[in-house]
Formats: sequence, C-alpha cells, structure tokens
Amino acid sequence: MSLAVRAAEIDTGYALVEASLGLEHLAASFVSDAAYFIYASKRWNIWPKLESLALTSNILDPQQQSVYINDFLEAVALVAIKMPRLKSMELWNGRAGFAGVFQYQLLEIDPTAKITWRGTWDVPLEPRVQKVWQAVTSERLDCKLKVVTEILDADVVVTSYGDAIRHLRLLNTVVHPVSLWQIQEETAC
Repeated sequence: MSLAVRAAEIDTGYALVEASLGLEHLAASFVSDAAYFIYASKRWNIWPKLESLALTSNILDPQQQSVYINDFLEAVALVAIKMPRLKSMELWNGRAGFAGVFQYQLLEIDPTAKITWRGTWDVPLEPRVQKVWQAVTSERLDCKLKVVTEILDADVVVTSYGDAIRHLRLLNTVVHPVSLWQIQEETAC
C-alpha cells in the first residue's frame, strides 16, 4: 500500500469518527479499514448517540495470526466503552474464499450481552478480549457476557463479499438489499 493511499485511509477514518459523533447508526463497508476508525477514535472521549456500528477490516483474514486479531478486538472494546448507548457492533470482512465477523450485541430485554465470532475459520477469543468486552457490558447492564463461536459449514461457498454478507448473518444493514442482489448476480456470471 502506498503512503498516499494509507494517508487517505487514515483521513477517511478521522472523517468517519467525526461523522459518527452525532449519529445513532453507522455502517461503512470498505470505505476505510476499521483499524483507522479505531486509531482516529483516540482523539474523542464519547459517542453520546451511537447505537450501532458496522465496519469492515482487513485484519479479519484467515492469513492473519489470531493474536493480532485479538489485539484488534481488545482495542475496539476500549473504544466501545466510550459509546454508552451502543447496542450492536460488527466488524467483518469477506471476499472470495473466506468470510468472518465479530459481533457485539446487547439485548436489554433479557438482559443479555454476547460477543460472537462467526466465520469460515476459527478465531479463539482470548480471555483478555472476553474480559474487556465484559467491561463494556458492565458499563450498560448487570449481566454476564456470553461468548459464542460459530464456524460456517465447510460446504459454504464464498465467492464475493456479497456471499460473505449473506452467510455471516449481519445484524446491521451494510448494503441495500437490491445492491446485494446485484453483487451476487454479477459474481454468479
């Protein structure tokens, strides 16, 4: 990646953070890596309105060592603590050959909270990651965090990020349904 491209992604990360400060919901797929959003988030203390966040990250890749993915998920939790109204967060990635999502979900009705790894490969969520996400949960509800891992069946075929979206069962709308259909039609040809 060239220095100019990286600088543009960092700038986009800052712009997403600034925009999200006044939003209730933000879904941005492949606009800027979630890592740049997290990096840029260090400058702000609180997101007073944000309830849902869905971002993509190239860190979520089967070629990446799970320790680095866990480092990333720990850093994300430290930002999520600054989002007092957060009910769902999804960090996902997918393209030909793989799909993966990390989800945080807070259900005030039960009350329950859970973090989920769902993907075509396993990412063991380390105790340190579980602990910091429990802290995120404890800021909002008095309940124990559930940790869920779901490995997609071996017969699941992912040929595009459109397939990834469908198989990952994302909580938030990250693409308009008509656009998703078009993506899947184009990659089927």
